[in-house]
Amino acid sequence: MAETGWISKTATVAKKEVVDMIFTLIEDGNEYETVDLDCIADALSHAVTNVDRANYPAMDDAGETTLYVKVEARCAETGRTAGETVTLHPDEPECSRAAHSWCSPYVLVGGDESNPGVRGHGGGVLIHTVCRHCLVSRWRDTWAQNPENGEQGLESISYDTEFQGDEAAEKWAGSRTQA
Repeated sequence: MAETGWISKTATVAKKEVVDMIFTLIEDGNEYETVDLDCIADALSHAVTNVDRANYPAMDDAGETTLYVKVEARCAETGRTAGETVTLHPDEPECSRAAHSWCSPYVLVGGDESNPGVRGHGGGVLIHTVCRHCLVSRWRDTWAQNPENGEQGLESISYDTEFQGDEAAEKWAGSRTQA
């Protein structure tokens, strides 16, 4: 337990006491738990570790994307609040093989032939890759923006199936598996 620096009024010799405090944990604006911990940093850490992607359904029809969840800890005694944004990347979809083999074939992802699938975006880049086995696309944005508060410079990842069922993509994938 951390020491608070408080002086005991009942002691004849001044000494520091360890005092737990009550904190309310808040996730995306919803109070969900009260905890008894040493300090606000411990309470915030507890709130961060409690965030579960399973509590947030897919946000669009194309597939899951990165989510940004605001968590806070508020001290019941002092009213002091500390907060943090937790980044939750989606789970990789399953592949038709044991593992994805991500690549950037110019014929599918476009861009500059010397650096296919990479495009400038704000202070970062968008990187488009495709699994050569199952044709799932992965988009990685190194300059993403939190839609809730406009914060920029974040990273996001999303997956979609845009190439599954596409004749040209399947022809490309077929030529890769035979090589």
